[in-house]
Amino acid sequence: MSRNSFIFIVTLITIAVVGTGIWFFSFYQGGGEGDDVEISIADFISFGTDTAPFGDEGETIDDETPGGGENSSISTGVRAGRLVELSPAPIAGFLPRGTSTPSVRFVERATGHIYDINADGKERKRVVNTTVPRIYEAEFGDGGTSVVLRYLRDDTVIETYTATIAAGEGGGELKGTFLPQDVKDISISPDGKKFFYVLKLENGANGFTALMSGASRTQVFTSFLSEWLSRWQTDRFVYLTTKPSGGMPGYLYRLDTSTKSLEKVLGGIPGLTALPDPTGRFIVFGAAGERGGVSIYFYDILSKKTEALNVATLPEKCVWENDGETLFCGVPEQVAIDTYPDAWYQGRTTFSDRLWKIEIFGTLTTVAADLERLSGKEIDVIKPALSENEEFLYFMNKKDGSLWSYKLDS
Repeated sequence: MSRNSFIFIVTLITIAVVGTGIWFFSFYQGGGEGDDVEISIADFISFGTDTAPFGDEGETIDDETPGGGENSSISTGVRAGRLVELSPAPIAGFLPRGTSTPSVRFVERATGHIYDINADGKERKRVVNTTVPRIYEAEFGDGGTSVVLRYLRDDTVIETYTATIAAGEGGGELKGTFLPQDVKDISISPDGKKFFYVLKLENGANGFTALMSGASRTQVFTSFLSEWLSRWQTDRFVYLTTKPSGGMPGYLYRLDTSTKSLEKVLGGIPGLTALPDPTGRFIVFGAAGERGGVSIYFYDILSKKTEALNVATLPEKCVWENDGETLFCGVPEQVAIDTYPDAWYQGRTTFSDRLWKIEIFGTLTTVAADLERLSGKEIDVIKPALSENEEFLYFMNKKDGSLWSYKLDS
């Protein structure tokens, strides 16, 4: 055997051994028991620094991809007056930040990189370089200095990693802990200091609160049902909705995290999804409409009165202003006949939305923006959020995961 052949074989063996070690620690040591040992996610997941698998198509994204790059003066997405595409690449989640200069912190889905960008699409900056491919959900806390990342391992097991952003050479890195596997749902408290999560069991589910670091976990909820959607809307109350289906009655409960008491708010409504207002008094809820459509209603918890709103949309496409009197919603131009919200959640149906402003007590609704006309593409609004000064509306497009901002009337 020649000397060059020997060196080549040794090199291949070395690469195989190192690769096997990385695979083992990434997928079998990945925090399945929810230990509280502080670790860096980079210690467990090593996929390089600049490129990573993108979505389900197997493409790659690097610093030359539109919207990528460490720093850039302006986003490369659509700019149509008040409407700006902040990230053409799919994102996993975002958080509005800043008052005098509104901005957004977001997690890029393909790479797990964290960026800041101004609401007008300028001064984009990479905050965290740690590469974690295929992050499906990200929730920020502590004003954006903490983040909960959720992804699938082996396409079957849900991993949840809660971390703080630690300073590091060449950019920040993530350090934190893994929660137990198969956390079904998670929501952040209004002050961003804690989160609530639902952990699936063999015969039901338990609900826990924890600090953003993952410490001080406290069980506050138990149920024989395993599928819940949560929203931590006020200081004490987490609102829990049974997983919605147009063919099944749904229920909304209010959980007091201090006393661990549970109160039914709404029930027996097919396809029920709900959006409480910031004061905790009012609920906008959706229901499976007659003849395969969608219907949306306003409910006053104190008076027990219900009124129909004169738009057809889902609460998931809406956001409250802080006063609890005004909603901004993505409203579909057309709703195909189907079973809702199932068809929308499962991707059988998508929408092309206009942006509507709805004044609850004045029953006034106005079209704020024709999103398709402005952008030149269909936009199915999800996860809408207002800037801290309520000057900008942010949202994602369900069709491609892109991030947008719209400057509201002053």
